Amino acid sequence: MALVASKAGEFYIDKIYTVANVELASNEVNSFSDELQIKSLQANGSTIEWKESYQGATGVAKATAENDAWKGIGIKPLQDMAVYGDSAYIVMRMYIVNSGVLWFGLGNNCLTAIQKGAWVDYYFPAQVFKKNWANWTTNYDVDSMALVNSSTFEIYIDEIYTTGTAPTGNTINAFDDATQQIYSTANNGASAITWEESYEGATGVAKVTTSGSWGFFSVKPMQDMSAYADSQYVVFRMYFVDGFSGSLWFGDANNCLNKEDIVAGQWVDCYFPAKVFKTNWAEWTINYTPQKMSLAFSANVGTVYIDEVYTTGTAFTGNEILTFSEKAQMGYTVNNATSTITWEENYEGATGVAKVTTSGSWGFFGVKPMQDMSAYADSQYVVFRMYFVDGFSGSLWFGDDNNCLNATDIVAGQWVDCYFPAEIFKTNWANWETSYNAQKMSLAFSANVGTVYVDEVFVTNEMPA
Repeated sequence: MALVASKAGEFYIDKIYTVANVELASNEVNSFSDELQIKSLQANGSTIEWKESYQGATGVAKATAENDAWKGIGIKPLQDMAVYGDSAYIVMRMYIVNSGVLWFGLGNNCLTAIQKGAWVDYYFPAQVFKKNWANWTTNYDVDSMALVNSSTFEIYIDEIYTTGTAPTGNTINAFDDATQQIYSTANNGASAITWEESYEGATGVAKVTTSGSWGFFSVKPMQDMSAYADSQYVVFRMYFVDGFSGSLWFGDANNCLNKEDIVAGQWVDCYFPAKVFKTNWAEWTINYTPQKMSLAFSANVGTVYIDEVYTTGTAFTGNEILTFSEKAQMGYTVNNATSTITWEENYEGATGVAKVTTSGSWGFFGVKPMQDMSAYADSQYVVFRMYFVDGFSGSLWFGDDNNCLNATDIVAGQWVDCYFPAEIFKTNWANWETSYNAQKMSLAFSANVGTVYVDEVFVTNEMPA
């Protein structure tokens, strides 16, 4: 609680006193109704002054910067942060004379298109405002609470306030109102996004249209990422007007896990790995890489409507690689020209199974772990629990030429646990992620196996005698 001088000198204190509190509405951050309120702003390479009026508004802050990019205006709320706890947006009502790109709090772009020469409410994610306040109060990091501009600017601010109710639970974006739509972005010239009040029974939707390949639809969560920490999938609920035969990717090269369900003329839930979503969010907030949080269409999709984006499922723990407890897990499998893989609800006492059929030699059943490989670091064996309908007399390999360690146990008509060295699994995973070499993570049948069911794939440190 010390008054600190930045350089040596002499000064005198006559008295210390408080002034009357400014009456603020519950959602107000700053109204600039008097000159004292300007003291809550901090110049970060910019010049800030108070104006009695400007373009019809009374009591405004004027901020200017010249000759350099990325100057800022640090913002300190006049009320306790708890007042803004449930807000979805922080809004700055501004009159922009000249401006570049507007960011608030370390890389979070303005959600509203910039319009010069008029008073406009500019929206930013409130979660950034609430989360970054800790950096301001402990580290006095002005950038974490600053409105930052990419070029020379002259801006007038009438008021700063919060609005909207942030979603709870597993919702990423529900597009309930036009304001929520601005949490989504058309990131390239091949796509455009608009909001519509309803479509085919859904209320509040984002309409995405593409004019070429690789149109993007980016999403930014309306909650802190901790709300989605335990989720297994990110789901886009979509309506493809004209159908779609291309690839549907989310965040780099992670394809839709149930792309076979994509048909025209109905609402479809399309599943993606949530771990990609959670990992790539850091890239979004630090480097603002739109691709990391984008749904991308490899071909021209025409028109698709998005009702909501949400997370679901419980993230795997322990020794599980795949359990096939729901159909979406089939997206973590890979087949080749002599094998097909489908999902069935149950088989011979097991609930949720993958059905593998082969039509010749060396049919593949590839697997991708649903956890990071670090979860399996100390394991000795990878185990496939399988039911061979017709038996099998060939070789059963996993990853190159590592045969089943207990191949003599493979008999028809019962569930069998088949063991493989885990080191192969852990070493080859790197090849899968960098070169997408399916063989490195595949169970391969040297001869035509006919039909085999797989109940689960897991790791363990014990093998039966």
